Amino acid sequence: MKPQLYKTIFQVRYKPDLNFYGLMYDTANAIDGFPDWETDKLTVTLQNFEKRCNIAITHNFCSYEQDLHDDNVEEKNVSTMITTLTDKLKISTALRVGYRRRYLIPVEMRYDRLVSLLELKLLKPNILEDKEIGAVSDLS
Repeated sequence: MKPQLYKTIFQVRYKPDLNFYGLMYDTANAIDGFPDWETDKLTVTLQNFEKRCNIAITHNFCSYEQDLHDDNVEEKNVSTMITTLTDKLKISTALRVGYRRRYLIPVEMRYDRLVSLLELKLLKPNILEDKEIGAVSDLS
Protein backbone atom coordinates (compact mmCIF):
# COMPACT_ATOMS: atom_id res chain seq x y z
CA MET A 1 0.00 0.00 0.00
CA LYS A 2 1.29 3.40 -0.95
CA PRO A 3 1.18 6.14 1.74
CA GLN A 4 -1.00 9.13 0.86
CA LEU A 5 0.12 12.64 1.73
CA TYR A 6 -2.35 14.06 4.23
CA LYS A 7 -0.81 17.35 5.32
CA THR A 8 2.19 19.57 4.58
CA ILE A 9 3.48 22.14 7.06
CA PHE A 10 6.29 24.59 6.33
CA GLN A 11 7.32 27.19 8.92
CA VAL A 12 9.97 29.90 9.14
CA ARG A 13 10.71 31.48 12.51
CA TYR A 14 12.52 34.79 12.67
CA LYS A 15 13.49 37.40 15.24
CA PRO A 16 10.50 39.53 16.32
CA ASP A 17 10.59 43.16 15.27
CA LEU A 18 8.10 45.93 16.06
CA ASN A 19 8.35 47.19 12.48
CA PHE A 20 6.49 44.03 11.51
CA TYR A 21 3.08 45.49 12.39
CA GLY A 22 3.50 48.35 9.93
CA LEU A 23 4.47 45.91 7.16
CA MET A 24 2.10 43.02 7.91
CA TYR A 25 -0.87 44.00 5.72
CA ASP A 26 1.24 45.09 2.74
CA THR A 27 3.10 41.79 2.92
CA ALA A 28 -0.12 39.78 3.01
CA ASN A 29 -1.54 41.83 0.14
CA ALA A 30 1.53 41.04 -2.00
CA ILE A 31 0.85 37.28 -1.91
CA ASP A 32 -1.48 36.19 -4.73
CA GLY A 33 -3.66 33.10 -4.86
CA PHE A 34 -5.40 33.41 -1.49
CA PRO A 35 -8.82 35.01 -2.02
CA ASP A 36 -9.93 34.72 1.62
CA TRP A 37 -8.23 36.11 4.69
CA GLU A 38 -8.74 36.89 8.36
CA THR A 39 -6.86 38.87 10.96
CA ASP A 40 -6.89 39.46 14.70
CA LYS A 41 -4.56 42.48 14.25
CA LEU A 42 -1.61 40.38 15.48
CA THR A 43 -1.72 37.74 12.74
CA VAL A 44 -2.89 37.67 9.14
CA THR A 45 -4.07 34.33 7.78
CA LEU A 46 -4.47 34.02 4.02
CA GLN A 47 -6.70 31.16 2.89
CA ASN A 48 -7.52 29.33 -0.30
CA PHE A 49 -10.35 26.95 0.52
CA GLU A 50 -10.46 25.49 -3.00
CA LYS A 51 -6.81 24.39 -2.86
CA ARG A 52 -7.06 23.63 0.87
CA CYS A 53 -4.07 25.72 1.93
CA ASN A 54 -3.25 28.78 4.05
CA ILE A 55 -0.41 31.10 4.98
CA ALA A 56 -0.23 32.61 8.47
CA ILE A 57 1.98 35.65 9.03
CA THR A 58 2.78 36.77 12.56
CA HIS A 59 5.48 38.82 14.31
CA ASN A 60 7.91 35.92 14.83
CA PHE A 61 6.97 33.25 12.29
CA CYS A 62 5.26 32.56 9.02
CA SER A 63 3.74 29.18 8.18
CA TYR A 64 2.21 27.41 5.21
CA GLU A 65 -0.22 24.50 5.58
CA GLN A 66 -1.77 22.40 2.86
CA ASP A 67 -4.27 19.55 3.23
CA LEU A 68 -4.17 18.44 -0.40
CA HIS A 69 -1.49 16.47 -2.20
CA ASP A 70 -0.41 18.80 -5.00
CA ASP A 71 3.34 19.30 -5.23
CA ASN A 72 3.03 22.12 -7.78
CA VAL A 73 0.75 24.20 -5.56
CA GLU A 74 2.97 23.53 -2.54
CA GLU A 75 6.19 24.50 -4.34
CA LYS A 76 4.68 27.69 -5.81
CA ASN A 77 3.15 28.87 -2.52
CA VAL A 78 6.18 28.13 -0.33
CA SER A 79 8.48 29.84 -2.84
CA THR A 80 6.18 32.89 -3.01
CA MET A 81 5.96 33.02 0.79
CA ILE A 82 9.74 32.96 1.24
CA THR A 83 10.38 35.53 -1.50
CA THR A 84 7.70 37.89 -0.21
CA LEU A 85 8.84 37.58 3.40
CA THR A 86 12.44 38.39 2.67
CA ASP A 87 11.46 41.29 0.42
CA LYS A 88 8.52 42.91 2.22
CA LEU A 89 9.27 42.10 5.88
CA LYS A 90 13.03 42.64 5.45
CA ILE A 91 13.82 39.24 6.97
CA SER A 92 17.41 38.26 6.28
CA THR A 93 17.97 35.52 8.88
CA ALA A 94 15.81 32.59 9.91
CA LEU A 95 16.02 31.29 13.47
CA ARG A 96 14.37 28.00 12.48
CA VAL A 97 13.00 26.46 9.31
CA GLY A 98 10.70 23.46 9.58
CA TYR A 99 9.18 21.26 6.91
CA ARG A 100 6.87 18.37 7.75
CA ARG A 101 4.75 16.04 5.70
CA ARG A 102 2.20 13.71 7.28
CA TYR A 103 1.09 10.60 5.49
CA LEU A 104 -1.77 8.15 5.99
CA ILE A 105 -1.66 4.49 5.08
CA PRO A 106 -4.93 2.63 4.52
CA VAL A 107 -5.25 -0.44 6.75
CA GLU A 108 -7.82 -3.16 7.21
CA MET A 109 -8.29 -4.05 10.86
CA ARG A 110 -11.05 -5.33 13.08
CA TYR A 111 -12.60 -2.58 15.19
CA ASP A 112 -11.69 -4.19 18.55
CA ARG A 113 -8.06 -4.47 17.42
CA LEU A 114 -8.05 -0.79 16.42
CA VAL A 115 -9.47 0.16 19.85
CA SER A 116 -6.72 -1.87 21.57
CA LEU A 117 -4.02 -0.26 19.45
CA LEU A 118 -5.29 3.27 20.11
CA GLU A 119 -5.63 2.57 23.80
CA LEU A 120 -2.04 1.37 23.90
CA LYS A 121 -0.69 4.32 21.88
CA LEU A 122 -2.79 7.15 23.29
CA LEU A 123 -4.25 6.26 26.65
CA LYS A 124 -1.48 4.35 28.44
CA PRO A 125 1.38 6.68 29.35
CA ASN A 126 3.47 3.84 30.77
CA ILE A 127 2.96 0.34 29.44
CA LEU A 128 4.86 -1.13 32.43
CA GLU A 129 1.95 -0.15 34.66
CA ASP A 130 -0.41 -2.40 32.70
CA LYS A 131 -2.24 -4.89 34.96
CA GLU A 132 -1.37 -7.77 32.63
CA ILE A 133 2.34 -7.19 33.21
CA GLY A 134 2.03 -6.72 36.95
CA ALA A 135 3.10 -3.98 39.30
CA VAL A 136 6.53 -2.51 38.69
CA SER A 137 8.43 -0.87 41.51
CA ASP A 138 11.32 1.54 41.25
CA LEU A 139 14.33 -0.47 40.14
CA SER A 140 16.99 2.06 41.13
